[in-house]
Amino acid sequence: MTQKEFIRALAFESRISDAMARKIVQYFKRVVRRTVEDGEAVQLTGLCEFRLRHLAARQVQIPSGERIEMPAMDLPVCRVSQSWRDECKARAKVAQASSL
Repeated sequence: MTQKEFIRALAFESRISDAMARKIVQYFKRVVRRTVEDGEAVQLTGLCEFRLRHLAARQVQIPSGERIEMPAMDLPVCRVSQSWRDECKARAKVAQASSL
């Protein structure tokens, strides 16, 4: 699903205009980015958590065999909630059992 399709689906489900749904998505992204960039996590219970993951400085080997130093950095990550993962696993087991 593209962002445009998501906006249409959001508008349909919530019975608002596409323009209003587009603004909501823009505001959502802005709030998540600002919060995570400030070092706080955004936890959407039952869906996911957005946060910064710190990667320490390290040496890596590039394809030529040369080792280079990678600086420390913070990367934004999104982790799917455990409850959603469990639901997906349960559905997969049911689907597998019904196909036997």
